[in-house]
Amino acid sequence: MSTLCSAGSSRRVGAPATLAWVVLVGLAIAVPIAALAGWPEDLDGGTVVLLVISGAGNVIGLGLVYTGVRLGRVGVITSVASTQGAIAALLAIVAGERPEPVTLAGFALVAGGVAMVVYQAAESAEVADPRAARLSILLGAAAAVVFGIGLYAAGAASQDVPSAWIALPARVVGVGVLLVALAAGMRPLGRPAAARLAAVAGVFEVIGFVAFAVGAKEGIAVTSVVASQFAALTVIGAFVVFRERLSPRQVAGVGVLAVGVALVALGGT
Repeated sequence: MSTLCSAGSSRRVGAPATLAWVVLVGLAIAVPIAALAGWPEDLDGGTVVLLVISGAGNVIGLGLVYTGVRLGRVGVITSVASTQGAIAALLAIVAGERPEPVTLAGFALVAGGVAMVVYQAAESAEVADPRAARLSILLGAAAAVVFGIGLYAAGAASQDVPSAWIALPARVVGVGVLLVALAAGMRPLGRPAAARLAAVAGVFEVIGFVAFAVGAKEGIAVTSVVASQFAALTVIGAFVVFRERLSPRQVAGVGVLAVGVALVALGGT
């Protein structure tokens, strides 16, 4: 939901305005939620660093995705960016998590499903500017790396702070960047009436991040990979909202993703 709303907003008011409204609305929601959760008892320097990395990764990644969906297809960019889950899972495994064999098999299927969706979409995309399409895919890939690092940091920080706090850093970082832009004379906000979709995206961003943090307390790798299925949902949503056609291989890729997610969930129980 967040990706579809932000894609529509980016195409209407631009990436900077969309990002600005997403973080503003998100901050208005995240601050009260964090306040209700109370001050973390185990907040130390290391956890603060993880929260900063998480916040910066989320903001930079969103900026890359919002720019990408203005240049190329929403389903393609989202599918490429969704490999963030695999990147976060690999980081978690390197850090010591040991998923069950069935979970690892699920990881492979998820990666394969995403690859099927992306490959076919990239080959069959009917775009007026092939260079713009290629650039959009590169932006999605860069977002995946940044998101993956931020996602792992968020999961690691969720072990020491309430889940409600995980959504806060990105909103704080984003608003800080916005204030700097305003002080420099830039006007990224535009007209509030044109930013309704971005406001809705901001709400779903916070809900999604808090949900991820709750799951990550039980395992970063599994939660990250399961969360990556948002790509398949967005491909379907892009077909409905933006009339982006689904090829047979994309449909098959969505099915492979579903099986992979089921295996990951089975191994995580």
